[in-house]
Amino acid sequence: MSGDSISYHTAGDGGDVYSYEMADGSVLYPSQARWSIPCAGSAGSTQVTLFISPQGRYYLATATYNRKITKLVSATARFVTPKVTVDLILKGPCYLVNLPAGLQSRRYQMEDGSVVDTNNAAKHWSACLENQNKEYVDEHLHLSRKGRWYLETLRYPNPNNYCDHVGSARFIAPREAAGWILKWNHKLPSELQEFANELLE
Repeated sequence: MSGDSISYHTAGDGGDVYSYEMADGSVLYPSQARWSIPCAGSAGSTQVTLFISPQGRYYLATATYNRKITKLVSATARFVTPKVTVDLILKGPCYLVNLPAGLQSRRYQMEDGSVVDTNNAAKHWSACLENQNKEYVDEHLHLSRKGRWYLETLRYPNPNNYCDHVGSARFIAPREAAGWILKWNHKLPSELQEFANELLE
């Protein structure tokens, strides 16, 4: 994860946050989030919200307002891992009844008869894309605790309901896993460093 926001921009003088510029150079637009979850703030003048960006990245935003004149005083955002996101939702104080599919533990029976549980994965990477039918599609690459790589695909027939999904998974070779990680601009883990020179041109 690449740290906190370094600046923010508002839609108007003292208005709501329009965008956050992050330390890794990315820009987050709350209005474009796939979903957001309001959380209870530490005080009445503070709003804390969990977001998932169109690219499938989870981030936590905190905005502080001057209650007397309803003006934004400060705002920050930071990327959080799926595990932290789940903890925030389940342990409170976020207002959500059902976890979105991308944060649920899921099991798949593979072609060789084995069963993988995403909650048991030793490592995890995510990517998000949109197909021609305007369905959202999430891809999650997992390294099982037994050292096997598998690619999970989640399709959301209704883009407005991220608890409704169809999932599938397949084992893939380490070289394919390395290519997938590089394609989505993730850093290669130590287990796949041997493919860096071969795949990058």
